[in-house]
Amino acid sequence: MHIEGRARAGFYPLPPRVTDLILKHIQPSPAGTGALLDACCGEGVAASTIARHLKLTSYGCEIHKRRVEASAHILDRTLCSDGLSARIQREHFTVCLLNPPYDSEGYHTRSEDIWLHHMTGTLKVNGLLILVIQEEQCSFKLKQYLFAHFRRLHFFRFPEEEYERFNQIIVLGTRGQTSKTRYEIDRLAGTSIQWDELGSPDTETTITLPAGATTADVFYSDWIDPEDQLREVREHGIWHDPAVHNALHFPAQQLCTPLMPVRKGHLVRMIAAGLLNNSLITTDTRRWAIKGSTTKTKAKLPSIEEEYETDKGLETREVERTIERFKPVVEAWDLTAGSTFGDHIVIDC
Repeated sequence: MHIEGRARAGFYPLPPRVTDLILKHIQPSPAGTGALLDACCGEGVAASTIARHLKLTSYGCEIHKRRVEASAHILDRTLCSDGLSARIQREHFTVCLLNPPYDSEGYHTRSEDIWLHHMTGTLKVNGLLILVIQEEQCSFKLKQYLFAHFRRLHFFRFPEEEYERFNQIIVLGTRGQTSKTRYEIDRLAGTSIQWDELGSPDTETTITLPAGATTADVFYSDWIDPEDQLREVREHGIWHDPAVHNALHFPAQQLCTPLMPVRKGHLVRMIAAGLLNNSLITTDTRRWAIKGSTTKTKAKLPSIEEEYETDKGLETREVERTIERFKPVVEAWDLTAGSTFGDHIVIDC
């Protein structure tokens, strides 16, 4: 997505003039019933205009809170949700208006393809798809999918003034499995598109909508806005749980006298753990600063002879042995005022 698109959070609303021209190619259902879905509805203007003209109940999804508030005033039902994460009734909607984010998802995958595949299932058979994308993203792969899953496909460019800005196109088609073979689909997808003039009375493209239910039984979302998640964590997260504080915060440690004299192994572990570093030892007359360190050494042990069972019988082999030892060293600096102040003593253990 370009810098401008990211700044707008991928929001490219359908121009009102283009919306009016699209409606010239669509006739409402004779029964006057049905529902429209716009899973990237923005402020809901385009979805509201089309639904009102075609006498449809309008449903929209939008992740931007301010746009959700705006669309909620003009659409019948609005979700504050990522459309791909929402639970939307399958094979239910008469019209799917799809103006998805224009972006790459990596691994040679476009977001336009992902949204198209996901939202196709929300359309009922013979339901109308209104797809709005950039012309350069109408790829061979995307056209393959369109020709395989939709009939009566028509491709339009935006009017010249609007087209010059973002090079957008519109695809109209009704959902239904094609009778074409894979070879015929590939041939159609590889053929140059014959662009129709949007809104032209000379263009024989008029689609009559089928009748459908006006209410969707499944239309909700478990998606939570990241800002809401962060606020919830700050106000009610685990850091406000007393049990967590008790588990992570320990009372101040105090010096104690060991019950038994400290052995060399104990001293090594204390020094390796840094417990003696910068410690102060004070007696009635002297004061010392203590720091410890350890070094690892290897000592050679006497070799031993071992017998091994081989194909030739018992064989005796001499085995060399070594052992690793940690050698502690304690350094002390005399901090007692007087002539010995600053004396440095190394105790090799």
